[in-house]
Amino acid sequence: MWFINIFKSIFSSGKALEILDEVILTKEEKAKLQIKMLAGYSQYKIAQRVLAFGFCGMYLLTIIICLILHLFKQDITAITVIVDQFKLGYIVLTVVGFYFGGGFFESKNRKDT
Repeated sequence: MWFINIFKSIFSSGKALEILDEVILTKEEKAKLQIKMLAGYSQYKIAQRVLAFGFCGMYLLTIIICLILHLFKQDITAITVIVDQFKLGYIVLTVVGFYFGGGFFESKNRKDT
């Protein structure tokens, strides 16, 4: 019976302890794993920053242009129509929410554990 032979080979040679050791992580092993994961995410964090600063910068530039034009009593309806059509406010709010919200929830989870 091949099934019994598998169990004998696993439990008789100490492989069960090796498997349990790999499954159960200590605090040090969890910390090392988290450092490896952070190193893997570093490229995505750079892309996340570029997108966040790009959208927020564009939105702030639009607001500054509208304020300057409004100070000189110019018509800003064309700009506001474009901002409304592309829903830039919702896009920027979503980007900022994901950019800052991820770190916020990670810090909350760390404090709870």
